[in-house]
Amino acid sequence: MQEFKEESLQQKPITNGKQYNLQKIICLENLDKEITENYLFCKFKEFGKVCRIKILKDQKTKLSTGKAFITFSNPESANKAIEIHSNKIFIKNIIKIKSFFSFRIFMHHLPQNADSKELQKEFSKYCTVQKLVINKDENGKQQSYGFIQIEKKEDGINLINRSYKNPFIHKGKILKLEQYYYEPENKIESATVYFKNFAPPLPQHLIAKVKAISSFEYGWSLIIREYLNNQVKDCYVHIDRVTRQPWAKITFLNIQFAEDNITKCNLLRTLPCFNSNALNALELIKKYGPPTNSNGSQKFQIQQIEQFFEEMYKDPFDIFKGESDNFFFSLVQSKKDEPDVRLLIIKNIQKNVTKEQISEFLGQFGKVIRLTIKINKRQNIQVQQCFVYYQTSQDSIRALSEIYDDSNSKIQQQKKEIFKNGRVVAKFLLPKKLKKRFMELQQEGSNLIADINMQFSDLDENIQFSDLDEDIQFSDLDEDISYSKLIFH
Repeated sequence: MQEFKEESLQQKPITNGKQYNLQKIICLENLDKEITENYLFCKFKEFGKVCRIKILKDQKTKLSTGKAFITFSNPESANKAIEIHSNKIFIKNIIKIKSFFSFRIFMHHLPQNADSKELQKEFSKYCTVQKLVINKDENGKQQSYGFIQIEKKEDGINLINRSYKNPFIHKGKILKLEQYYYEPENKIESATVYFKNFAPPLPQHLIAKVKAISSFEYGWSLIIREYLNNQVKDCYVHIDRVTRQPWAKITFLNIQFAEDNITKCNLLRTLPCFNSNALNALELIKKYGPPTNSNGSQKFQIQQIEQFFEEMYKDPFDIFKGESDNFFFSLVQSKKDEPDVRLLIIKNIQKNVTKEQISEFLGQFGKVIRLTIKINKRQNIQVQQCFVYYQTSQDSIRALSEIYDDSNSKIQQQKKEIFKNGRVVAKFLLPKKLKKRFMELQQEGSNLIADINMQFSDLDENIQFSDLDEDIQFSDLDEDISYSKLIFH
């Protein structure tokens, strides 16, 4: 095929190492149409951990095709399932089970006019290609990535290694190939980022106009996709009807792209693709065409929305400039449940102190996006605490540093007015899992300290290692507060 060329490119080849282990998949055929995924889970869970069950359905009728795939956590479980359930009767039909193993490759950096048939023909020179798919968006437009399904794992790994040494060039673009990890592995790290309030509020008179809202949301999604180019897998934009500000949920192709853009947000304090305008958004809509409804009809006509964009362009607070004082961003939390270092808990606040006073005090260290007061309901407790979300990690780290600076007379005076006995307690808010682990470590430490105290008590009765400040123990975190409730979703 003439569009393909080979060039030298040095990169470390992949191996058959641990990172390329896939769950074992079995294929079930001749299933009764009434069988559900729950039914199959009950039948196969005895053989080991079931990671995924997928019943194939007809696209038009939405009914089962009688075929399903079950992914186990290890090959042994799959082999047991094949051995025991092959040719068994499930409801009415005798089912057929076979091992279904294929190696999937994620290909990206595809040109807009990529040809799936030509690609499959080229890759078939080096291995058995079972299937090659180029993904399409909701409007049927080809996207810059797709998947290749290879019959043998070894062939798939060799094809990826080959692309490192002699990259494939299709219609002028170098293709990038990497192994696709199945869903249970992909979810260990999230590549989805939320951007909230990244532009000024929409004028009040436009919020009730459905076509204006729909076209602005679509225009922003096109701006984001255009700016981030080949980094985005999915993008959803919504304008909040209360704040009248847009927020976006962007799923990147990999965790590295997501983290790179989070870093940009930390530095710039704006959406990475800021500084556009309404006319630019309108041109993109004209270029790609209006979005469609589920029945295939267009959500709006170009002539119906032009006046909204022209009006917005003349507004000094053009929503497409992407500038906002309360912009906030958050990487969707992974299964590791790591803390967001921008979220702090501030304790020992005097009961008569107002939210405005606390906000003014904490605002001098950085941009405060959200502040929540937690008043203790017990009558004998005369203090309150608050949870503060800073815009960036630099802000929260600066707050933790300067809030304890005794050399600053201004801060010292403010602390005397706001905190009981002038003593502030500030720390990162930990998720439940980490909090539990720290408490376990604390208990282990307390036991060790108790042993040390017993051994050294004869040396100096006045020195006790257990005389630690109770107010900075991890156990002080309020049991009624859920970490997840304070994270923006």
